Order: sequence, then C-alpha cells, then structure tokens
Amino acid sequence: MAFKMPGLLKSPAFQAGFVRNINTRFDKMAENAEKYKLAAMSRGQELFKEHEATKSRLKVENEAKQYIAAQFSPELADYLDSSRALKFSVGMDTKDFFEQVDAEAAKVQQGGGVPEDFKANENMYYGDQRYEQYETSYNKVKDFMDKNNAIFGNSFSLLMEEQAPSLMTKEQFGVTAREDIASLDRSGTGATEI
Repeated sequence: MAFKMPGLLKSPAFQAGFVRNINTRFDKMAENAEKYKLAAMSRGQELFKEHEATKSRLKVENEAKQYIAAQFSPELADYLDSSRALKFSVGMDTKDFFEQVDAEAAKVQQGGGVPEDFKANENMYYGDQRYEQYETSYNKVKDFMDKNNAIFGNSFSLLMEEQAPSLMTKEQFGVTAREDIASLDRSGTGATEI
C-alpha cells in the first residue's frame, strides 16, 4: 500500500515555501557557525596573550631567584620568593633589576637576615614549581585549541596558527638543580661589580 500525499503537500505554493524555509534555516545555521567561530578565535587570542604574559612573568621571577641564590644565598632567595618580593622584577630594565635585587637583599640583611624560623623550599630544583604553573597555562590554551578544532575542523587551527603556543622544555624554561648554583655569600651592602 503506497502512501498518498494530501493535496496541500502537492501544491507548488507549499513546496516553494517549504524549500525556502529549509534554505533560510541552513543560512542562519551557517551564519551562527561563523559567529561562534569568530567568538572562539577572539577567546583563543585572549587565552594566548594571558599564557604569554604568564610565561614571561614566571621566567623572569625564576631568573631573579637564581640570581639572588648565586649572589647572596639560596636561603635568602627562598625567603624573598616566599615573601613575594620577586614580583617587582617583571618588566624591569636589566640594570634597574640588579640594583633592585641588591636593595631587596640588603633590606633583609640589615633587618637581621633571614628569620631563624623560616623553612626554605625543600625542592631540589629552582623553577620546578614555576614550570608546573607554566605547563598548566599552556595546557589551558592547548585544550581550548583542541576542543575548537574538533568543532570547527582544522580551519580553526590554521586561522589561529600564529597564536598557537609551543611548550618549552624544562631546560629552556630555566629549571636548574640547586647544587649547580654556587652562592658567593655576599654581604648585600649594595651593587658591586663581579
């Protein structure tokens, strides 16, 4: 037994309206997909900028800590790091940076040195924890890119290609074993040439 179409469905007016309605829906879907793609690209660029800022901040803080450990003592470097005194180093000119580090160290040493009850970091590497924070930031961007590649296809990654981060190795980031840094145990009375 064959299915019979009602007379209304056979009419050319209904069929033209039905086709037009389907075409309109497809056009709206394509338009919305483009909007979502543009919004995702914008969010991807924001995440990438945040990641780059995090990477440079962590790298500079790690370099400051290693400099203090080499010039003064590892205990002082840990103390200044735990008291958030290394945050000043981000975005600073190199010359000013060394003078400021010496000034921060001198403040601590004039105040009686590192407090006796201070417990230094037990980690045998400088920069290991900061590298983990960097890796977390990288994974946040990478997961976002992968999710949107699955939704929009490879065209999304091609559009975001210049924004795609690459993961540094621990050596590139500057993770260093503590025993590799020999402190000069300076007095910290000011900037002196080495």
